Amino acid sequence: MAATFPVLMRQRIKAYPDAAPLMESLAAGRYKTGLVTNDLPAAQDDKLKLSGLAGMFDAVSISGEVGAGKPDRTIFEDTLRKLAVSPEEAVYIGDRPERDIEGARRMGIRSVWLNRYGETLGPDSPRPDAEIASLSELPALL
Repeated sequence: MAATFPVLMRQRIKAYPDAAPLMESLAAGRYKTGLVTNDLPAAQDDKLKLSGLAGMFDAVSISGEVGAGKPDRTIFEDTLRKLAVSPEEAVYIGDRPERDIEGARRMGIRSVWLNRYGETLGPDSPRPDAEIASLSELPALL
């Protein structure tokens, strides 16, 4: 089972269909892009390659390299520094309110909740500045 899990996991890694088109359109525009992610660097590098998204980000901050994960401000600061942008110039898109939206809001970064499955925020959940169901909706917010 331990040997089979990584093999099966690698076979299932795919980007959502709206991810690559968004990244291509942002790259063609005036936007810098960054990825903030929690995990080990080797695992995240692997996921990016297998999903076809490797090389599409101007900056990548991985918790295993930075030494802190979302929602800690350190990982967001790392990405902002790499992109040479201020929190006020940034927009953060994430699917986990407690990690993504909370972390962005702590930094003063405008937050967008990617709510692909129509979930409802709990009463104590951090509130995003905007909500989208698909990445194809993001350009209209920018």
